[in-house]
Amino acid sequence: MLTRFSVKNLLYVIIILLPIILSACVASVTPSSAPISATATAQLTSTQAPTPIDDLATQKQKILDEVSREVADYNQLVEQEKLLGNIENRHNSETGQDFFVFTGESNKKIRAAYENLVNRMNILRARYLVLYRQDYSPTPFPTFSTKEEALNFYYQVLQENQVWLESQLKAENALRVYDSDRGNYMSFLSFDQDVWLGLRNEALNKLRMEAELSPELLAKHTGIVEKLDGEPVEANEITSLPYYRNDITLFQYQTRKNYYVLNAEGAIIEITLIQGLPVVEITPNAPLNADQLEEKALSFINLIAPGTSVDTLTPQHGSKIDTFFFKWEDRTKPPLDGGGFPFIQAALNLNGELLNYINTLPLSR
Repeated sequence: MLTRFSVKNLLYVIIILLPIILSACVASVTPSSAPISATATAQLTSTQAPTPIDDLATQKQKILDEVSREVADYNQLVEQEKLLGNIENRHNSETGQDFFVFTGESNKKIRAAYENLVNRMNILRARYLVLYRQDYSPTPFPTFSTKEEALNFYYQVLQENQVWLESQLKAENALRVYDSDRGNYMSFLSFDQDVWLGLRNEALNKLRMEAELSPELLAKHTGIVEKLDGEPVEANEITSLPYYRNDITLFQYQTRKNYYVLNAEGAIIEITLIQGLPVVEITPNAPLNADQLEEKALSFINLIAPGTSVDTLTPQHGSKIDTFFFKWEDRTKPPLDGGGFPFIQAALNLNGELLNYINTLPLSR
């Protein structure tokens, strides 16, 4: 019946409404009623199946029932620990709200239980999404003859989504869970609502990408990422990296393994892993030494940004917990908007697997 978002930060829906909206999707018109579900029709298993399989609606309901039990158990634990008196009441002078935090052993217990709840909700939501997609058939967005029409529609629907989201989170029947980090009860959406909104905003982001990018440039970007990654590519969203340059629009793409951020010219600015998978899987027989790792980093740079020479750049290498950062700065250029010189960096683990990649040289002024 109620859900949690796929990442821990998304549980804070009442605080960060717009980012949630920008990272989700479905079809044309924003519904005004409460839970939105995917008009499921039961798909019964064949009578000849050796093992009975629940129809789609039943499978969904079992997940929702499990969510209800997990949340109820956690909230009951919170109330039990409150009775022990290991709490400290506080006041937020900026918001005017009172809140409480646990102390001592109660704090440890509640934080551990909250993290476990977040992990369980992530797993259950992923399972629910698979089922939801099986009978998901949204009404397509309209087609537009101009970029302006498409973007006007995009921002209109985005605003409608935000209004709808706020109303759902304020509803009397919204589930509320104690957030051990914020010391307050936070609202979150049902799985039906969350998944619906997620798919809807994916479609909105795709609409905006197609409006902002010419078919030729979109094909160019997709080809660059596909050649490097080897997996099917989805246009993800228009984005920006204001700590590098706050005046440049960038474009994010997603594969099964990674997120890619490109500029309009097709230079790859960032590669970020999804779920801890290495960008390029390389497994040597033994951990590499520093020289070998640097050589490997340079080979990745040559693969991702052909023609880039680090010979005239200033090395600023470092390491942290078996992660090695090979970074070269261009100190002949002005600092980036967030401070620091333009740079190119490859982060590797001991096996020489690429963990992340950043190249802000194309963003130099």
